[in-house]
Amino acid sequence: MPPLELVIFFRGTRKNLGLLEPDCTVAKIKEAAVNITSPYGLDSTSKIMLNATNPENKMKVALDSEFALEFLRKIHQIVGVSTLTVEVVPVLHPQFQDSSLLQALLTNLGVVLPDELITQLNESVDGNASVGGQTVVGEQAAVGGQATIGEQVAVGADKFDEDAWLSDYSDRRADSDDDDVNMEFMETEFDGAVEPKPIIDEGSEDSGDHQGGESSDLESNSDDNLSDANKEVRRLADSSDDDIELGTVQLTNYLQQHEYKVGADGKHRLKLGHVFRDVGHFREILHEVMVRKRFAIKTLYSEPRRFVGTCKEANCPWYVSGAKLNDGTGFILREYNKNHECRLTNKTLKVTSAWVASKIKGQVAVDPNVKIDILKNQMQETYGLKIRKLTLYRARAKARLEVFGDHSRGYQKLFDYAAAIHKADPGAICKVLCDAISIPNKVLFQRFFVAFPAQKNAYLNGCRPFIGVDGCHLKGKYGGVLLAAVGIDGNNGIVPLALCVCEIENTETWGWFMENLNNYLDDGRQVTFISDRQKGLINAISTTWPTAYHRACSRHVYANFSKSFAGAQLKQLFWKAAKSSNKHDFDEAMAEIKAEKEAAFEWLERELHSYNWSMHTYDRNCMVDRTDNNASECFNSWILAYRDRPCLTMLEEIRCRLMKRFTKRRNEAATWKKQLTPKVLKGLDKKNKIAQKMIVQASGDLNFQVMDRGYNPPRRFVVKLECRTCDCGYWEIAGLPCQHAMAAMGYARHQVQEYVPTCFSRQAYLSTYSVMFSPLPDQCTWEPTGRPLIDPPIVERKIGRPKKSRKRAANEPQKEKRKFFVICSFCGGSNHNVRSCPLRPSVARSNRARNNNFQASTTSSQPLNASQQARLRRKQAAAAKSIGSGQPAATASETSRKIPSGPGQSSNAGTKKKRALRGAGTRERQSSPGLNQSQNPSQASIIIGSL
Repeated sequence: MPPLELVIFFRGTRKNLGLLEPDCTVAKIKEAAVNITSPYGLDSTSKIMLNATNPENKMKVALDSEFALEFLRKIHQIVGVSTLTVEVVPVLHPQFQDSSLLQALLTNLGVVLPDELITQLNESVDGNASVGGQTVVGEQAAVGGQATIGEQVAVGADKFDEDAWLSDYSDRRADSDDDDVNMEFMETEFDGAVEPKPIIDEGSEDSGDHQGGESSDLESNSDDNLSDANKEVRRLADSSDDDIELGTVQLTNYLQQHEYKVGADGKHRLKLGHVFRDVGHFREILHEVMVRKRFAIKTLYSEPRRFVGTCKEANCPWYVSGAKLNDGTGFILREYNKNHECRLTNKTLKVTSAWVASKIKGQVAVDPNVKIDILKNQMQETYGLKIRKLTLYRARAKARLEVFGDHSRGYQKLFDYAAAIHKADPGAICKVLCDAISIPNKVLFQRFFVAFPAQKNAYLNGCRPFIGVDGCHLKGKYGGVLLAAVGIDGNNGIVPLALCVCEIENTETWGWFMENLNNYLDDGRQVTFISDRQKGLINAISTTWPTAYHRACSRHVYANFSKSFAGAQLKQLFWKAAKSSNKHDFDEAMAEIKAEKEAAFEWLERELHSYNWSMHTYDRNCMVDRTDNNASECFNSWILAYRDRPCLTMLEEIRCRLMKRFTKRRNEAATWKKQLTPKVLKGLDKKNKIAQKMIVQASGDLNFQVMDRGYNPPRRFVVKLECRTCDCGYWEIAGLPCQHAMAAMGYARHQVQEYVPTCFSRQAYLSTYSVMFSPLPDQCTWEPTGRPLIDPPIVERKIGRPKKSRKRAANEPQKEKRKFFVICSFCGGSNHNVRSCPLRPSVARSNRARNNNFQASTTSSQPLNASQQARLRRKQAAAAKSIGSGQPAATASETSRKIPSGPGQSSNAGTKKKRALRGAGTRERQSSPGLNQSQNPSQASIIIGSL
């Protein structure tokens, strides 16, 4: 192993002693160190002690044995540190026996006494101290020097108890929350009396001056005995509420040394003299300390210039005070008593929703709809706090606002966003439509259309001319609709082609969207659209794409059909007709529908006579066999998590996800080994297994008749491989061979790839994703366009709570409602709560008063009118019916609830007691033995009235 380089460090001076030879010992190192320390009175090896730093854990180690030297040598070589730095410190009271051993033990335990402190203690015990430039001897030195250690004052050498002081120092050191273990703690204890020595390399210009004045003075009451830096620290502690003034040089040095930093373990701790950015930063850190220590603060003063606070519990000495620096560069902690004599609690009053939001922000960014119970358990496990659910709801909303932005500001920078897109992707199209007329001095958002070159390339070079269009509602504060156009790639995957955010779904908005889509994507091919016949979409397609085919989504057609004609048989026949790939099968299915229910047949003929809703009517150009618009529905579900975000945030997150999706698909396609795409191969393999059970008869080389036994009775189909046709009609519609064609190909020993169009090949798929989305810089770097900020649209607020869940169709499974059962917390009974429990004394008194009022009203001399008599008879009849059927009878309170008292009679059964009277009849019926099934209604009413 290569030898280490030995460096001696003493009071800011470093001296390189060369390489550490293998035969070097601790005694030799001490002898070399004495040559450096002798000018300071440390002229013997018994007066000095060697310390070194363990490079593995950064802890001080006493170098007092050959074992320690060998240990440090190996650790340095293992870690890879080539220099062994040995620090020389004086021995504490060398005249006492085993003092060096005690000092080494403290060093190994992590309690390192500073050099200046040891010198002061040694001089005070020897009877010499420097006070005001004069030497004071004996007891007078200790009194005149005022050597304050914590709260103890060493008065005289004979009165100084070294063991007691070290014990007290060690205990307080162990209980301290401070991160820095050595110099900073001692500076606080000595109230700035010890000035740290700068590190000066040997031979520098300042080394001579530094070595010339090494006398360490004890702290005195006079500021004349302190250095300039110590005077500033003393004045900081004794300053008033005015701003604290520091000189330029002293301020810069002080800020660098005492700038607040979070602890190594991530915890916040306060120390006297810490400097914060401002009072807000100070309050923030103080709040963190309060939560961690679980106590409440009583704020006495909270101003930009000062802050004073105490513990909220009376007679607790905890106290904190801070003030602003004069030049406004920071806020300093000038007084701090961290001792608590009160009982700490986890019910912290200052835990606000804003503070909780700052703690759960990361979790909300991952899952914006995180459950409140999860957040509650997390805060209790992490911080030991029991937070109300209402606070957590508000905190989650604020965290969403901080992570995803404000909805009202989500429209402001759409012009800048469009300019940034054009700059990063010059071939993109991005249009913004606003309303600047309706409200003066305001630019209201209306629509936003965006499409990228990667999407255009995908449609023109890889996708079939098939576009699914659909709209979905946005769930943000200002609502709106997101219109989308989706294509199909060679692997039957969805390819989003364009997006549009608009105010509502109507003919005008669909026309604007389709017009921009046509201008950007139209390449002269015959296009096929599929939709669920939204409002205004049919007219928009016929206007902007007059030669395009338009399919109706069969799933949405059946949703409308099932509203009037439900049933399993009609459903099966409808889908048989919708998926019929030839006219014969369609007519057969329609005949069965007519035989099952003629009204259903007439509805289909009447409502869908101008729509292509059955497969046999589809065009043969696009080579897509889809009967539904599930591609668009899948895209709407794919972006569901972003639809409640602000407009700009939503668009940017969708763009980022599309960028990742295009990259992922291109990388996946680069690893494919087959000529065709995986999903196409899977479908052909499935058809090939079915074709193996068919009987094939050849008519020449390329014409066949295939017997399909899947029908009952079996059917025969004619397959022409040269024309790529089959009587079933599927081959011409889908572009892929059907099972009959697969049977003929297998019989003729032909390769399937020869009859598959190139749009289903691996090469076409790679061409689809050959152009990528261009990365977009961060929002803060976008160049301003100089255009006005866009205001959110005017939204008419509807009655009730805003709906976020879509309305499900009648044929869709409905969302299960929460089931609950009411249990009384007073008596444990069911079907009533504690407010209406009949066993409560207040409810029982109300029941008795109500019964007495009922008897007085029914025996009044004033006769009841016709309506009152009819109402009473209905109540009596209902009571008799319930008795006859074994059900609980109505109570007197329920019978008399709506019957007013006669003239001159007062009724105490007012509105305030209605809630208390609910449920009382159950207990009264259980306690009344006179009700049985043999009684007639009149008897029953009499008994009820006398309860």
